[in-house]
Amino acid sequence: MNAGRTDVDAMAAAAREARRSGGAARGHVAVVLVGTSLVLAYATLAVVQILVLNPLAAAPGRTLSQIHRDLEAADQSLSPVLALGIPALGVVLALVLGVVGMRSRTPVSTLALGYLVLLAAGTPAYFAASFGAGMSLADTYFIGGADHSPWSWPLHATSAAATVLVALAGAGRLLQLMLHAPRAGDHTPGTPPPR
Repeated sequence: MNAGRTDVDAMAAAAREARRSGGAARGHVAVVLVGTSLVLAYATLAVVQILVLNPLAAAPGRTLSQIHRDLEAADQSLSPVLALGIPALGVVLALVLGVVGMRSRTPVSTLALGYLVLLAAGTPAYFAASFGAGMSLADTYFIGGADHSPWSWPLHATSAAATVLVALAGAGRLLQLMLHAPRAGDHTPGTPPPR
């Protein structure tokens, strides 16, 4: 009779583990979908800001095609390779993070932290991607090279929020380690005390 009960217990444990891993898989899928979507949205807005919105704001009353002609006449460009390449790299990193996170047993919280780090890195990446375009506009129209369109602010706010969340996660982990660290004089039972 006991052998039958053990088999039932083993099947119940296997069913519980399957439900648990299914829930974990759904959690991974949700984090990957949300994280990758946020990075993709960030990158898309960055590209549109650099190549469309900021040039239009820097040269009010001119169309985008007029701006491109003016840049060409001044031997300048919006540096589309950088403007497209750097945000695209962020999207590729988000996709790689998603694949690695789904294939490994990476905790969902660690996976989410990875996406937050990518978003936090958005402001420096945006600066690198937009620098050439901003300088070209400045040299062509004799204006400052900073953003003239307000649409970079949502990017910076997102990066700032992600940075705060990464810092809070790090501080929380540090606090957890400090609270559970062995104290002087503590030792594992069965081992000689430290000298």
